[in-house]
Amino acid sequence: MSSSLCPIAYHSHISGWNRVSLADERLKYSKANSPCEFTRLLGVGREQYCRYAWSKVINSTKQSKAPSAWQAIGKRQSGKPVTSLVDFKLQAEGYLKQEGRRVCSLDVFLSPNQFFDWRNTKQLSQLHANWIDIDTVEHAILSLQEQEQIIAQVLQIIDETELPAPTGFVTSGSGGLHLYWIYQGIPAYKSNVALWRELATSLSKSLRDKRPESASWVVDFKASHDPARVMRLPGTFHSGSGRQVQAYVGGRLYEFHQLAALLLGSEKIIEACQSQNQVVRELKISPTKKSAHKMPDKSPGKHTIGQWWFRVYTQICTHARRNGVSLGQRDYYAFMLYVALRHIKPTKEEALATVSELNKEFIHLTDDELKAYLKTAHQKGYKYRKDTLAEYLESNLGISSGFLYLNTPRPLSANEIKSRQQNAAKQTAEKRCDRTLASLKAAMQKLVEARLKATQEAIASLANRSVRTVRRYWRELLNEMRTFAPSLYIPAPEVLSSCL
Repeated sequence: MSSSLCPIAYHSHISGWNRVSLADERLKYSKANSPCEFTRLLGVGREQYCRYAWSKVINSTKQSKAPSAWQAIGKRQSGKPVTSLVDFKLQAEGYLKQEGRRVCSLDVFLSPNQFFDWRNTKQLSQLHANWIDIDTVEHAILSLQEQEQIIAQVLQIIDETELPAPTGFVTSGSGGLHLYWIYQGIPAYKSNVALWRELATSLSKSLRDKRPESASWVVDFKASHDPARVMRLPGTFHSGSGRQVQAYVGGRLYEFHQLAALLLGSEKIIEACQSQNQVVRELKISPTKKSAHKMPDKSPGKHTIGQWWFRVYTQICTHARRNGVSLGQRDYYAFMLYVALRHIKPTKEEALATVSELNKEFIHLTDDELKAYLKTAHQKGYKYRKDTLAEYLESNLGISSGFLYLNTPRPLSANEIKSRQQNAAKQTAEKRCDRTLASLKAAMQKLVEARLKATQEAIASLANRSVRTVRRYWRELLNEMRTFAPSLYIPAPEVLSSCL
């Protein structure tokens, strides 16, 4: 790694956190002496609960003694078995074709944050860092020289946009890198997790907005905005390139709320603390008391899940047709459109067929790529909370999520629904009567113009209606017949009376 990477500078006093000129002080990143020098900053090895490691080279089977690709290190709240990081690396053994030998620690990933038991957002116990995942375009394998150019370019953007300097970064092995803003572990309260997501959004959008159009890198929003994500572990090997994942240090350790204040402003911190304190107060007041609010009755006037997802579907399609779909967003568009259509269409096959048509129209993935991206969504029916979906739309697709929070119309009462149904039925019946009478009048006029007797049977036959129907409208037809021009043939009164 060249020592000429773009420097980032800050005052060393925690209380100040003021930006200083690069001429006054310079901060450079250097390769960590060992992978532990970086992982110790994240508290790896000192877990209060557990972290999760994953490797795709560990082939899990249904046999009870077979190792799992997902394993926990530390201590699980349920008391279930855990492993050590060293043992997991030994299990992740595979053939490295670039060197022509078998190695351990192949494609090993580890979660920077901690969990109580299982790896999902609800089980988060402690937050240790925010990170931004920088991927190469189309996940290409780049040379070391190209990798250094990406690092220098990304750090230059951080400097020019006056973002806080990362504590360090990890080169993934393919040419991309993972930037880390590390702080002492804090409890993963809902307010803190929400703040974590805002930090991730602020950091990733700042880099995306300043990214040159010709750049060979993109920001992976999905990986950067998931606090339960696993990231490549320094010291392990990348199977695609054969290179070792390297860690670089030199930045400062932050405090979570100070980092949030730098990026989002002090108002966000006050708001988060107030939210957290409110939750604590409510728990202290009535820890077991059930809510006194009566749940509203279900009303047929409310929108259904299908209608709600149809709004999402139409917004995505409209945005894509209006603005186009970039190369880095194609998988996100295909995935979310398919998820929405699974809630709209009666079968998976119909949803897949519709996505295939949309893919030909504006996404432009190959058939194999489309199937690969939709594989998990095809197997599992995804359901998203409103806030999670809003973040996905804004972060991955660049679509404003305001339409998700628009007030829905007041649900109609049972009496209002019945009244509207009656009025609609009455209007429909009146329109049907008008159409029937018009067709009968037209048939009668044709008979009269042809100098034929306009009997009920003749009108019914010509209008393709039943005689009983003509009989119901006969008085209106007689009134209409008397208004015809004198030149038209009109049956004698006795003929008309005989038809009554």
